[in-house]
Amino acid sequence: MTKFVIQSVNIGDEEVQEIIVDTTPQEDEFYADIRELIAKLPESEDVTIFVLRAHLVIEQLVIRMTESLVRNPQHIRKANRLQFSTRVLFLRSLVKPLIQSDDSFWGSINLLNGLRNDLAHKLDIPALEKDIDSFIELAASTLQMSSRPGFDSLVRIDKLKACLKGLCEFTSGVLAVTWQERQSGA
Repeated sequence: MTKFVIQSVNIGDEEVQEIIVDTTPQEDEFYADIRELIAKLPESEDVTIFVLRAHLVIEQLVIRMTESLVRNPQHIRKANRLQFSTRVLFLRSLVKPLIQSDDSFWGSINLLNGLRNDLAHKLDIPALEKDIDSFIELAASTLQMSSRPGFDSLVRIDKLKACLKGLCEFTSGVLAVTWQERQSGA
């Protein structure tokens, strides 16, 4: 048994408190998988690579969260061809609102999906630039990035990377809390 810390994050007017839990070996494996996913975010200046990897991390977290909430996860695993947006909608229907700015959290995830689709399907750079700015604005607001020292002075690519990493970390926290509640029968 080890201790696992979910760091506190300010969301709107609400603070999600730091949660420290004693974990079982099964939980250790679960949380190790989460940490491993987050560690896969690249140290790259390439926007495409960073957005695609962050999208993959969020998608894996969404899949794991969904599987942890359904009674018979083996059946949902067979639906491996579901679109990301469908997975997010299905998960959102299963998860109780955890935070005051729940809509902007899910909106940030949807904007990330839009960014990923833009990178894969659009050649129009100005539209992509606008979508990147929209994502940074919503994610930074949702995660209260401006309250973090130095965020406002970052260049755009670094703001994007900070928001993507912050969204991945926050989503992993939502997953951990949801999984913990499920295990305790709450």
